[in-house]
Amino acid sequence: MKRLDINKKKKSQTRKKAVIGTVIISSMLFTNIGVVFADGDINAMLNNWFNKKTTIAKTEIERTVKSETELQKQRITKELKLKMEASSKDLDKFTEEEKTKRKQAVIDYASNIINSTKFSNEADKKQIQDKLNVIVESAKNAMDNLNQSYNPPKQVYEAPNNTNSQQAK
Repeated sequence: MKRLDINKKKKSQTRKKAVIGTVIISSMLFTNIGVVFADGDINAMLNNWFNKKTTIAKTEIERTVKSETELQKQRITKELKLKMEASSKDLDKFTEEEKTKRKQAVIDYASNIINSTKFSNEADKKQIQDKLNVIVESAKNAMDNLNQSYNPPKQVYEAPNNTNSQQAK
């Protein structure tokens, strides 16, 4: 072979080696860059997944708490209404018993005054009896009016202040 051919062959082999080396080095660089981008993609993907799951969990918890709160408000309202009705019946019964006792006490007291007082004539006795009867009737009317004028407390629900739950957010 000629020397020229040998030099051409060496140059050709050197070029081939340079091209192959360049390709290998380039491949290695691009592969490492891909790994760096893959790490970034994994972190972003994990963050996105975590944020999405967190949002879903918060929404579900808030929805469940709101739903349960409404159920419990209804339950409390129903129970309060039942207890207030029972309390009202007890109060009505107590009022009637007290009216009866106090009416009887007023009647007994008036009778006692009539029986213990010495009257000089029937006109005086009648006058005192009439005055005591007016007093007894007035006492009875006052007790009846007390029952009619009594206003039981109204059933009102006031929501608690949400300062704690707002601070937690």
